[in-house]
Amino acid sequence: MGKYRDLTGQKFDRLTVVKYIGRNKINRGAIWLCECCCENKTKIEVEARRLKAGTKKSCGCLQRESITKHNLSRTRIYKIHKSMMDRCNNPNSKTNYDNYGARGIRVCEEWLGDEGFINFYKWSLENGYDDLLTLDRKDVNGNYEPENCRWATKKEQGNNRRDNTLIKHNGEVKTLSQWAEKAGLHISTLLNRIKRGGDLAVILSTPPQKAKKQSNIKGIIWAERYQKWHLLIRENKKRKHVGYYVNLEDAIKAKDMYLKIREVNNNGTGKM
Repeated sequence: MGKYRDLTGQKFDRLTVVKYIGRNKINRGAIWLCECCCENKTKIEVEARRLKAGTKKSCGCLQRESITKHNLSRTRIYKIHKSMMDRCNNPNSKTNYDNYGARGIRVCEEWLGDEGFINFYKWSLENGYDDLLTLDRKDVNGNYEPENCRWATKKEQGNNRRDNTLIKHNGEVKTLSQWAEKAGLHISTLLNRIKRGGDLAVILSTPPQKAKKQSNIKGIIWAERYQKWHLLIRENKKRKHVGYYVNLEDAIKAKDMYLKIREVNNNGTGKM
């Protein structure tokens, strides 16, 4: 066991050090069991560096008092801050700890501790927070800290994922989604073209196919090959070809006539 400065009995704001616990497995910092002087006398484990830096002053009661005082516990920013803390610090969290805390992603000292939420709240308001934006890290492998965080749209955040496919073309590196937007293509169209193979310059410069005409009427579809409307009627669980029509109106009339005739025949009256 490495040497450490004995803090037993020392008081740091509301926390009194009770005994040495061990070392942090990641940064090897000394961890101490501390007791808070609040009415619950809560005991918590705290790293020595946080006690000395003053970023941990209580069991959490100071932050709760501050949040209650400013009536911020029901704000969206509070929920985002809590989620950020959980995914980085709580192995039992339901907010994807495996992709954050387990990978070494941490929350900066400024946003930790008793003043952590208030500092995060102020930073958010001063750096473009909006209810339509989400918290995004510029470097997806970096920590949650002011220099590496921003409030971004879902689209911007989607383009900044670790699992994005990056494509380089003419010296530019963009995600699949960004290239699709630049080329005026749907992302699925671009993906299918790339899978089929070919020159990327041609793939990106080829305009999307014109959308097929639609009648919005059951049984009437546009036949591209003949440049006419194709009337199909389902009979005995099979589609029956009735005819091709230049005008949609003619196809509709033909459908109505066919159905009337079929109805008469089915009734056996012999009359239209």
